[in-house]
Amino acid sequence: CDEAFLAIADMIDMRMPFTQGHSRMVSELAMGAGKRIGLPDPDVRALRWSGCIHDIGELVVPVATWMRNGPLSVRERDAAQLHAYYGERALASFGREGEAMAALVLRHHERLDGSGYHRGVGATMLTNSARVLAAADAYHAMTQPRPHRAALTDTDAARQLRSEADQGRLDPAATDAVLAAAGHTTHRSRAGGPGGLTARECEVLGLLAQGLPNKGIANELGISRK
Repeated sequence: CDEAFLAIADMIDMRMPFTQGHSRMVSELAMGAGKRIGLPDPDVRALRWSGCIHDIGELVVPVATWMRNGPLSVRERDAAQLHAYYGERALASFGREGEAMAALVLRHHERLDGSGYHRGVGATMLTNSARVLAAADAYHAMTQPRPHRAALTDTDAARQLRSEADQGRLDPAATDAVLAAAGHTTHRSRAGGPGGLTARECEVLGLLAQGLPNKGIANELGISRK
């Protein structure tokens, strides 16, 4: 499976000259960050594979749209932003085995404050894994050139990513974990959850705050009631 997903990643990235290696690096960053914040092994695996194929929906969008050096038309912008949805639908063909990956791919451009796309959901709809993938994708994309902008240095990209977290768009803990995976020095005070909770414990606490009983929390997260 690892070899298959890496092959798909390379196929996606070869479509345009400025995305070479992007999917592989997003996969590595997301996997490393997931381990740093203590995600369970199945979640880390889903991050690794989702990172490889998070942009598979771009294949539906004409290359000319991605290559445009200037503002997109409304129709082009809508098509481009829907690539996350197209990716989720492609992964639906895997059946139950693709559910975790599909959920992450669908949300890799969403932001905590609801300013992302394509659905504009907020923090309550974004799991820790989704937050990690979003930060990993954003960071590495900044380090590559695009037709409408130059590439940022690693230092500038890290500064920009932290700014996104400070402004409430990206998760601070996920941001620091991604930057640590990329070799940057991070703020230790933000590396863990509140009160020293693990990433999974934070997810449980969030669902508890929404009023779910133990059984409901267990079903939502796919874990035992105990």
